[in-house]
This record gives sequence, structure tokens and C-alpha cells, in this order.
Amino acid sequence: GIPTLPVSITPDIEITATVGVSVTLECHTSLPESLIENIASINWTHNGAEVTEGVTNMLAKGESSLDLGAVVSADAGTYTCNVQIQSEFVDVDSHLIATNTTNLTIQMPVPKEHIIAPQPIIRQYFSGVEIRFACIFFIDNAISD
Repeated sequence: GIPTLPVSITPDIEITATVGVSVTLECHTSLPESLIENIASINWTHNGAEVTEGVTNMLAKGESSLDLGAVVSADAGTYTCNVQIQSEFVDVDSHLIATNTTNLTIQMPVPKEHIIAPQPIIRQYFSGVEIRFACIFFIDNAISD
């Protein structure tokens, strides 16, 4: 039969990140040294679609990373690391593909300040008169870990 070659994705199988935080997924193969040099390719998919941007492969070490940068909601989903190996030591008809996945959940940042609704000002206005209302608010863009 086809041997099972473990592939692990670090740091976690389940990752939760906040919008705007940088996320890098890593894939490390756990293979005998005799097979590390026979890694043909390592690629990534996101929800089944191949991802090429942000991928850094170190085939000689059996490692790959996927830098997602500052994540947005669309980055959520299932990421799969695919390792293809071709070796005379592995008795398969074609490349052996070892895969592992990580699920990335994206959450919105928790507001640091609560917005207090202004008290309504009751005034009498006449029809046809232009009225302008001002609203002043402050936004804290800092996102902490």
C-alpha cells in the first residue's frame, strides 16, 4: 500500500485572527532525511483554489510558509498544504501527495471605546430652511494582539 507520510502545519490546526493582523501559515514535513531531498513541490490551496502569492518554499528543508499579510474577512477558510514527493524509495505509480489543513477564522476587532449616543436637541425648524447637523466621532485604528 501507499505509505503514510506525516505532514504537519504549524502553529495550529485552528487559527483565529483579527482583521488587520498579519498571519503566516507554516507547513513542515516530517520525513526521513532520505526523502526530504525528493520533495518535488509544496503548494497551498485556500478553499480548494491554488494560492501562489505569499508562498515561500524551502524544498531542501521540506518547509513552506504562506504569508497572508494583514488579513481581511475573505481570508477566512480552509488552507491546505500539499507536499508532492517522488522517490525510488516510495512504491507508488506517481507522486505521493501528503496533505494537511488548517482552518483560519477571521474576527472583527473589539472596539476599545464605546460610542455614547448624543442627547437629542429638540428644536423647531421651518419648511424650506437648510439645516446642517454635525457629528463628531473618534476612531482608534490601533489593533492590539
